[in-house]
Amino acid sequence: MTTVMDREKAKCWVERMKAQLQDEKVEELASFLKYLTNVLERVEPHKTEQLMSRLHQPQNVDELASCFEQLCELVIDVGENHHLTKVYKTSEVAKFMGVTVATVNNWIKEGKIKGAHKAGKNAHAKIPETALYITSSNEVMTIKEIAYLYEKEQKQHLPQVENELLETIQFFNKKYNGTYFETLAKKDVLTPEEQRDASEWTYALKKVGLFDE
Repeated sequence: MTTVMDREKAKCWVERMKAQLQDEKVEELASFLKYLTNVLERVEPHKTEQLMSRLHQPQNVDELASCFEQLCELVIDVGENHHLTKVYKTSEVAKFMGVTVATVNNWIKEGKIKGAHKAGKNAHAKIPETALYITSSNEVMTIKEIAYLYEKEQKQHLPQVENELLETIQFFNKKYNGTYFETLAKKDVLTPEEQRDASEWTYALKKVGLFDE
């Protein structure tokens, strides 16, 4: 178990090493720090994003020493707070990668996904976040990295989807000169066109949380 004293000793060591970095060559030091950050990124991709961005900018020795300190702090933090390995189902990995479950199972058989395991012959594969996916260009990514990129993309996509839903609601508000509840919801019989519009209108309302069934 790591104690407060252990952490303080580690921080003192980092300070001593940081002072010694002044004699290192900028290119070699930058390359070394990028390598270590890439390794750490496989475990905690979201925590290394800022540091990796810094390392891809031109740096002098003082700035690289600051990056070294930040990297060491990340290593200590990850070491103290890293949780148990998460395990995904084939359907979840298929969703992350935009493929079918059958494709994921084939990749496991072919060795394109390494680290998955089955409890029995007919059991579903379990894929830990530490499992490796080998791309067609022979690059290697962990399943955790792929899951993180998927979640990040979904978050970026949400505002656009919400705007489109609101535009749909506004379109029908204008078309029927009122809200759904003031217009179509009050009618006992709808025309085929009104039925289609009501379906699309209520779908948009439900998605933005404005329709309670």
